[in-house]
Amino acid sequence: MPKLRLPAALAVILICSLYFSVSAQQASTFKLFFEKTYLHTDRDVYTQGDTLWFKAYLVNAADNKLIGTSNNLHVELIDAQAHIRGSEVIRLDGGTGKGDFELNDTIPAGTYQLRAYTNWMRNFGDNFFFEKIITLLPAEQGKPEEVGKTIARPPVKPADIKNTLPVVSVPQTPSVRFFPEGGSLVEGVGSIIAVKAEGANGTGVKATGAVLSSAGDTVAHFTCDTLGMGLFTLLPIAGQHYKAVTLVNGKTVTTDLPAALKDGLSLHIRQSDSLLLAVISGKTAALPFNCRLVVRHGGVIQASNDLQLTGQQLAVRIPTTGLPQGVCAITIYDAEGKPHCERLVYIHHPQQGAISLKTDKKDYQSYTPTTLNLHGAPGSALSVAVVDSEASAGQSDDIVSYLMLGSELRGHVDHAARYFDTTNINRYKQLDMLLLTQGWRDFVWRRMADTAIHISYGAESGIVVSGRLKDETTKKPMPGMFLTLFAPNATGIKTFSAISDSSGRFSFDNMVAYGKQQVRFTAVDQKGVQGGSFSLDTVTLLKAYPPAGAADLKFDTSAVRQKRMMASLASKDKVTNLKEVKVRGKSKTVVLNGGKVFTSWGPDQVFNITPADEKFKTLTWYLLQNAKGAMQAKPTDINPGADGVEFMGVDTMVTVTVNPFTGQATSGYKQTTRLLKPLIFINDRELYMDNDIQAMTYIRTYYNMPITKFKKIVLKRMVGSLHTLGWDGRTLPSNAEAMLIDRYLLYLTMDEDAMTDNPGRLTANVQGYYEARDFYTPTTANAARNLPYRPTIHWEPLVKTDNTGNAVISYFNAEPGDVKVIVQGIGADGIPLISTVTYAVK
Repeated sequence: MPKLRLPAALAVILICSLYFSVSAQQASTFKLFFEKTYLHTDRDVYTQGDTLWFKAYLVNAADNKLIGTSNNLHVELIDAQAHIRGSEVIRLDGGTGKGDFELNDTIPAGTYQLRAYTNWMRNFGDNFFFEKIITLLPAEQGKPEEVGKTIARPPVKPADIKNTLPVVSVPQTPSVRFFPEGGSLVEGVGSIIAVKAEGANGTGVKATGAVLSSAGDTVAHFTCDTLGMGLFTLLPIAGQHYKAVTLVNGKTVTTDLPAALKDGLSLHIRQSDSLLLAVISGKTAALPFNCRLVVRHGGVIQASNDLQLTGQQLAVRIPTTGLPQGVCAITIYDAEGKPHCERLVYIHHPQQGAISLKTDKKDYQSYTPTTLNLHGAPGSALSVAVVDSEASAGQSDDIVSYLMLGSELRGHVDHAARYFDTTNINRYKQLDMLLLTQGWRDFVWRRMADTAIHISYGAESGIVVSGRLKDETTKKPMPGMFLTLFAPNATGIKTFSAISDSSGRFSFDNMVAYGKQQVRFTAVDQKGVQGGSFSLDTVTLLKAYPPAGAADLKFDTSAVRQKRMMASLASKDKVTNLKEVKVRGKSKTVVLNGGKVFTSWGPDQVFNITPADEKFKTLTWYLLQNAKGAMQAKPTDINPGADGVEFMGVDTMVTVTVNPFTGQATSGYKQTTRLLKPLIFINDRELYMDNDIQAMTYIRTYYNMPITKFKKIVLKRMVGSLHTLGWDGRTLPSNAEAMLIDRYLLYLTMDEDAMTDNPGRLTANVQGYYEARDFYTPTTANAARNLPYRPTIHWEPLVKTDNTGNAVISYFNAEPGDVKVIVQGIGADGIPLISTVTYAVK
């Protein structure tokens, strides 16, 4: 029995370790590399009004070591309709960074996808994109901050998610699929066949079934576990066809098994602690049959050997001591390099690089301090989440299960952490079934090997500002111009240079700047004469796809969003009751983002801008002086500079009454008059302002622009109806009534080059890295006692062990309950780390 040769040194030979030329005009070359990223979030389940905190890790896909090839990480929050609800670019230093998303009331309850990627990852499709599903519950599901701590709060449990987000069943037949080990069935060769049973919503479900031959004989039985996976063996007989009859969720599903090959190879793997036994079986007329067995991990060839099949079976011993831990692919190639069989296995090694996590006490009193002592390998990068134990009940995946398993397989791996739970005695068997099913069809590195790789996107080292320079008169591109960008508030280097190419395009790279930055551009020719009209590129978001299963969530959360937003308004707001509305003259309707229909109310205010209007300087000043009813905007969290204007209008206010004895909450509606921000339309296109960051960007950008940048301004006052709903935000009560609300629409008509400041000069705002907020940590017991309920008690994203491997964290506890501490991270040797501890607060 041959023994597979292992290289003396496991050289890093990438699956595509060729030298690629970036472009025909560049002589520089580079060696291809792959990146992975992981986001540790403080929780998986949130309530409207919460903040989602995350720590980002960027690693080399070959060995999981932190990597500094990219400094920009793009992070997005995607809803069930594939709308990007939030987008950030965070700075990575040494492979780590931090960020957050504010889940305010304008974001509907539901299921969301958290997506993260670097610009470099885009060269390989979405194979290395990080994707995670989070759940957002309606505001009243948690403990509203306005109620206070005197009201008992029902804990957020996985069952609450199901009850809060009703799933509308889609009439669809459950599916049952079959995966022969190694790839194919061969007549006369016994094989293991893996089964995957999925319900109508695409998730794995328990099932039982039997396999029948075309002669009507029962030749096998199988049972699928709670995740829908099972195994059975079959010896295909020549001339026979096979089908399976499976009982799934009370329904009978009949499925044809894959047809067996008359001639071909089959691969079976037996695994022990230190050895893989690869059994190659088959029928072929050409004996002896020369082939090559190759073992890869993370796209890196770890071992290979030439073999010769002289009979129907050949066994090969593969020592696992020299193979890295994680998913490996064993592939059989013929003499021409064509793959015939492939089998995924997981190499297990004794636990390495564990993090020791200890609290200074076993139990604590409310609002008293806790000290956490962490010990591991020196230089480990860690993140720590301290959460209400109930709030983390649905959390099952972590950095170990993702980097070691989930990132190697395409598609979501349900309950990935169970395969690494040492208390799960069936984890090895379950993991093997996963690789035989989901891994059989969706192995990342096989997809990479079968894909032509074109390098179109570079690794970003900083903020990139790009655009095009044209002649201000002829509008033709201006090549060979010397451009300068000056960023006075940037970190480090503040002046950058570039030369426009043949199409007038330019790009400034590697700027390190946070938040919105005002920068200045200049362009001169070889004689030092300024000239040119600048147009800057806008950020283009990648196409988004709805999170798995989110399409089944159909419910109206408009009233839920209003409850938390409107309950914070002062009670002294005036109430205007509109008993009857008469619209005179011709009315026009507008359908806004979100689908609500509004009708015009009174005549439009129309302003045609002329050079004489230059005296008003900015759009804000022009509207304050000319638009009827315009008032200076009040400072807010998303508009601290009070940019822009507001108009008085009618809106609704939700009143919440809580019974202090039962905790039962009831709601009511009333109309109120308050200041409203106009919705902005640019050249008849409505800007998406549901996201606070985007709204702030638009408000600051357009209201502060010179009035001469605009050609025409139209201000419309619109009226629409809002039906009062039940407390659950979905039920329409029998006594429901329609309340009228106002909206103001600001239509701005601009030239295409309105963002320029010519000739040869431009002052503009550019968006830098997202300025991640710091989690508020009280420093005294009284300060902790005065805080509202917070499911995340403490969040510390940037923790690093010292030269002795130690790190210490301190914080104040909250109200009584069980607390869970979750530590995740990466060791300096690339080993992903996870540790948890739970303690009681009395």
